[in-house]
Amino acid sequence: MINNIVKISLIIGLILTAAKENITKGQSHNERVTIVGSFQPQIGDFSKINIEPGTEQAEFRKAELRYTFIDRMAETKTEIENIPALVVVPDRSTDIFNNYFRFGFGSLITPSVLFRHHSEVADRTAFSLGMRHLSTWTNIPEYAPSDFMTNSINLGLRRGTANHSFYGGIEYQNDQLRYYGFKPDDYGITVEKDDIRQAYSTIGFVAGLESRYDDISSLHHNAVISFNRRANRDETAENHMNLKADARKDMQLFPNQGKQFIELGAGLDFYGYGDSLASSNSSMFTLSPAVGLSGDFFKLRAGVKFNAAFGDSSETQLAPDVSANLYLLENALNIYATLGGGIRRNGFSMLSKENPFISPVVDLAWEKTPIDFKAGMRAALIKNLDLHVAVYYASVEQMALFVTDTLSVWDNTFAVVYDKVGHFAFLADAAYQLNQSVGLQGELAVNSYSPENQQRAWHKPSFTFKAGADIRPVERLVLAASLKFEGNRYAPVWKSGLLTEHELKPWLDLNVGAEYAISEQFTVFAELNNMLGTRYERFYNYPVQGLQLFGGVSFRF
Repeated sequence: MINNIVKISLIIGLILTAAKENITKGQSHNERVTIVGSFQPQIGDFSKINIEPGTEQAEFRKAELRYTFIDRMAETKTEIENIPALVVVPDRSTDIFNNYFRFGFGSLITPSVLFRHHSEVADRTAFSLGMRHLSTWTNIPEYAPSDFMTNSINLGLRRGTANHSFYGGIEYQNDQLRYYGFKPDDYGITVEKDDIRQAYSTIGFVAGLESRYDDISSLHHNAVISFNRRANRDETAENHMNLKADARKDMQLFPNQGKQFIELGAGLDFYGYGDSLASSNSSMFTLSPAVGLSGDFFKLRAGVKFNAAFGDSSETQLAPDVSANLYLLENALNIYATLGGGIRRNGFSMLSKENPFISPVVDLAWEKTPIDFKAGMRAALIKNLDLHVAVYYASVEQMALFVTDTLSVWDNTFAVVYDKVGHFAFLADAAYQLNQSVGLQGELAVNSYSPENQQRAWHKPSFTFKAGADIRPVERLVLAASLKFEGNRYAPVWKSGLLTEHELKPWLDLNVGAEYAISEQFTVFAELNNMLGTRYERFYNYPVQGLQLFGGVSFRF
């Protein structure tokens, strides 16, 4: 059975480190940033169901005048998120409301409920609560039953002192879905819903502290511990505990010669996995020392990352951790390059979130990236316009690829195969705020994959473009639109024992929405999702829902 082990969020640790670096960089350069104040719960989040039924989708929020937008793709290795939901937001008011409630209902019998609470329970102590429900009870024509439901709840607490901030959180989510990726008439059968039902239960917590020193001579530090357990209804479960800590010392050793720093990060991951056939334990140790210096026109960072992984297989790696930035034209032009690498776990939690239709029993492995390189340019030469272009290359060993599980009776689940893959990408994105009434943004990724053993990098898109627009024609009305275009992908299909390539056609998804503020507290909204009504496939034999009209109300109090 599965050993109960505890996880620290490596992701949160990285976010904290990145945030700290951004603060330091902001002290060295006159960069354009937006300061986000205390939580105002008028920002909603409704999730589209026509992308990957049964999975939670990204949020769409009205474009603000923020220039961190151009950094998002550069930090995610060219992966563009699914189309966000069309949630538009009226004017921010001067009043702060502690509660936000949103209810909507769609034409595909899709109820959506969201509640958020944020309050100051004591001096320098904040409490937050979030609850969410999303489901649909309409099936995709010709396919097996495809209804789904997701419920989640999360609680958070943050306490600030003069020099430190302590925080913690607990989250639980339950996803109910069906393996609907086949047509029952092709097999001459009638499918019972429970025969193709899957359920994922995820519970986790995080606790940490971070320093908040203003003095450059102080030793900045943070530490995080987190745990995550994800299980399905077929006795498959994974526990992940992560411990992470890092420290950074900023110095000014040479007068009038910029700033210098030295930092050290360390992490420890424990994984416990078990399914109906076997169980295993694995772990990884990470150490990443670095030094750097910055001046008026440059920033340099030189370090290494050491990973040692153990368990079902052992991997060790020493990878560079180097970055360089050159700031020109009064910091309006940033030319940068990074060189890195590392090891991560292709675990059950990560794989099932990426593709919830995987088989209950999957092969797990360490993904090793000896080297990844990225170089690009960010430009803010025109007022309110940010541009970013970059090239990216990585050589990835044990990259996870999804293929149809040949042991599945109806070819409706996916197995995981691993391959060494070279990945080259061209990236571009832009954000433009014409004025307070019009905002535009777009992202582009052109990918080229070179697998060593597989014929293709299965289900990986060759081209992805995403764009959004927000218009406020009158004071209380906000209109929004988004689109996503994805190029061809390939899936392996076995026919009469022979492997053939099946091309998943390119697809375009268009969405529009509107929100009208009847009062400062009460709003109504309407959305039209997947306007073209195309049931394109995100994974082989898994089409999405078609056209849907969605409407509802929100209330702040």
